Amino acid sequence: MLAMAAGEVALRLFAPPPPIVSIVREPDLDRHLADETREARHVDMTPNGAWKQLFVRTPTGRRMHANMSVRIVDHELSHQEIEIRTNSLGYRNPEVGPKTRTRVLFLGDSITMAHYLREEETFVRGVEVLSARSERPLETINAGIAAAGLQQELAILMETGLRTDPDVVVVDFYLNDVQTSPGIVILRPPHALAWSRVAQYAAVGLSFLWAGRDDENRGEAARLDPALLSTWRKETERRLPPGPGDPVVEPAAFHRLVLENFNDWGSAWSDGAWEVMRPLFEELRRQSDAHHFRLAFVAFPVRPQVEADVADDEPQRRLRELATTLGVPMLDLLPALRRARPQSLQGLFYDVCHPTSAGHAVIAREIAAFLERDVLRHDRPGR
Repeated sequence: MLAMAAGEVALRLFAPPPPIVSIVREPDLDRHLADETREARHVDMTPNGAWKQLFVRTPTGRRMHANMSVRIVDHELSHQEIEIRTNSLGYRNPEVGPKTRTRVLFLGDSITMAHYLREEETFVRGVEVLSARSERPLETINAGIAAAGLQQELAILMETGLRTDPDVVVVDFYLNDVQTSPGIVILRPPHALAWSRVAQYAAVGLSFLWAGRDDENRGEAARLDPALLSTWRKETERRLPPGPGDPVVEPAAFHRLVLENFNDWGSAWSDGAWEVMRPLFEELRRQSDAHHFRLAFVAFPVRPQVEADVADDEPQRRLRELATTLGVPMLDLLPALRRARPQSLQGLFYDVCHPTSAGHAVIAREIAAFLERDVLRHDRPGR
């Protein structure tokens, strides 16, 4: 007991609080991303194409091969011919050189990566183009990767994103971002010992052992425990009783749609999902303070939210409450997309979540205005 007490005092006097989130790092990530690119560098893909050729497995999930060029002949969503080029960091982005403009790094999933559109049609590039007409031109960096969740996006920031020296990091949040990544663990001490710095550091040490316990499956997709999802679903169903009818006009029917899609985007209506995601958002805020970049959140809706007469924005409201607590500006894209839908001849979505080029254009305008208005307003132009 005396030794533990001495350790507690020493840690409080001489050590900072440990991070909430532990990440198992790839010891030689750059070499790993560049491995086997002779086969992956030039790939002519069929509509159903072999997507596995594009990706590298790491302890924290999939990444894209570096310095790769892929031609998709007839993308199954857009039916366009698409070229995807990656830089030395494995981003769908030009090479990042010396900083000459305010630099904005976008973290996100397939909506951000936008593998189904030509690069110039993506909202990330659209924000850069729109900013060129303003007093503050921006350099935007697309670090999105298909099927990434919030944990994987945090890992990408830590592994390679910080190397780009961003002035702003924008986290593009989608409603299924609670899904887990294999090399990222949130392990807190028991509630009764939450005050103890010794217990906090012990939890960090155990988390590294836990995350690295199964080397055979490193880099494979890690899904949430089905039993946990079932518990969350039952709690959500009690709080939001489902009912018959058309989800477009009936709130109870919309709740039914949420529950039917609970293993994907519907989990964002559950208390449990937000309990899992909260420490990840807190860690992002901690990183912004440690590395002196502005942090911003952008919430992407699911298509039924945009097209329904029922105005159900519970996940967006939860994110806004959390963002306010953390002191982080947040943009909810749902109102703008709902306003734009009647005027869009092309339509705003290809499927349940991926915006068309018209949708990306709306999103680019909203994010460009948000960055200028709420994120960079007090900065000097050109910073």
